[in-house]
Amino acid sequence: MPKRLIATALLAAAVLTGMSGTASAKSIHKMIVDTGLTDADFQIMGDAGRTLYVDKTAKVGAEAIWQNPETGSHGTVEVQKIEGNCVILQHLYVSGRTKKQTSTWLKQCKQPNGSWVLTP
Repeated sequence: MPKRLIATALLAAAVLTGMSGTASAKSIHKMIVDTGLTDADFQIMGDAGRTLYVDKTAKVGAEAIWQNPETGSHGTVEVQKIEGNCVILQHLYVSGRTKKQTSTWLKQCKQPNGSWVLTP
C-alpha cells in the first residue's frame, strides 16, 4: 500500500475516532461514509494540516484553509497546542455531501527519525 494512501487512511481513522470517541462501535468504513468526506477530501485536509508543522516550527493559532472544488468539502486546520515534539490540531470541516459542520482534534508527534505520526 503506498505511503500516501496509508497516511490518508490513518488520518481518516483518527478523525473518526476523534468524532466518535471510539472506533469499536461502528465499522471504520461506516464511519468514513458518515463523515461525507471522500478519500480526496481527507488527503487535502491532511496536506493542509501538514503545512503547519512539517518543515517549520508550529505556532499556536497558525491556520490553514482547504477546499476540494470537486466535492464542495472545505475547512480549516488550526494549531491549538504544542506539547514537546507534538502538535495538537483542530480540524473544522464541512462535507460537500452532508453539508454538516464537524470539528475534531488530532495529535501529531515528531519521531526521532523526523517522521510525524498520529498519536492518541
